[in-house]
Amino acid sequence: MAQRYLLLSREDGIYLLSLDVAQRLRHKGQLKLAQSEGLKPQPLLIPHSVPVEPELIACAEQHALLLKQLGIQLKKKNNNGLIILSVCMPLRQQNLQQLIPNLLTYLLSVAEDQQAQGWDKLLDWLATQCVMPTDAFSLSQAIQLVTELEHLWANDLELYYKNLLRAVNTNEAIEAFNHE
Repeated sequence: MAQRYLLLSREDGIYLLSLDVAQRLRHKGQLKLAQSEGLKPQPLLIPHSVPVEPELIACAEQHALLLKQLGIQLKKKNNNGLIILSVCMPLRQQNLQQLIPNLLTYLLSVAEDQQAQGWDKLLDWLATQCVMPTDAFSLSQAIQLVTELEHLWANDLELYYKNLLRAVNTNEAIEAFNHE
């Protein structure tokens, strides 16, 4: 459990950084370019055929521009499936046979809920889908993750501190040392 956190020293104290939250934030940072300039599609060496319901095919057609901005290219295969032709680099390591139908189902569900729409919510959802569960992080993985966060988010990283960092009260430990 402790190997999913990183202890950090900052000017204003000692903090625990959640590496699970950091992973989601890294994925969201990698995907956020879709909103402004679009993500570059990476063609799949072997296109994947995915059986889906007709309403998901209609959803894919309706959201074709959004999917294109996310670097996702799909082609209709009859009335019961889609062919995944390309995806952006941040999605390459995902199980696309699960992710694409889940993404279309998500888009279908938010189409009915005006509150749930928007880029930020979509990117949060996608980032959560991209996180690979990990029991433990090595120190080098944790440092690489923090470095990527700083690169991807720069000054905007501070906006996520409330979810990413927790202050550690060192006074109790210092008191314990003083009373031994």
